[in-house]
Amino acid sequence: MKGPIQLFPVRLGEVARMWRNEFDQRVKPLGLSQARGFALLLLSQRAEGMTQNELADRVGIRGSTLVRQLDLLERQGLVVRQETPHDRRVKTVQLTPKAEPLVHAVERIAQQLRSEMLSGITEAELRSSLSVLERIKDRLLADGCRRRKSEAN
Repeated sequence: MKGPIQLFPVRLGEVARMWRNEFDQRVKPLGLSQARGFALLLLSQRAEGMTQNELADRVGIRGSTLVRQLDLLERQGLVVRQETPHDRRVKTVQLTPKAEPLVHAVERIAQQLRSEMLSGITEAELRSSLSVLERIKDRLLADGCRRRKSEAN
């Protein structure tokens, strides 16, 4: 039988995948995938937009995959991509006014999913879980920085 140290990353991956799949099913009637829905939500939080690389990182997909998703959103008139003044290779992505009603619908779906999945879990339990996840995230980020530095040498 596996202990908590062995089970933790397995469960974390399972739950993240299941949550994304459930969100995907719920936004599908809006003509979206979970990646496009999440991208719209992230962009709605930053009026100035985000670079494509930053957005891909936040959504958790490769840049090339995001480009295909952005192509679809752009064809629908929901986002625009603009070159940044300091580097024409870097594109900033922003929502269009046409995206606003869809963003509100996606926000409602995300809120409903959170409410259902976190129902019966106390705020103290959530804070404890978040604390553990933040510590793991910090370690992973620090390890990534150390690895990149050692690869550069």
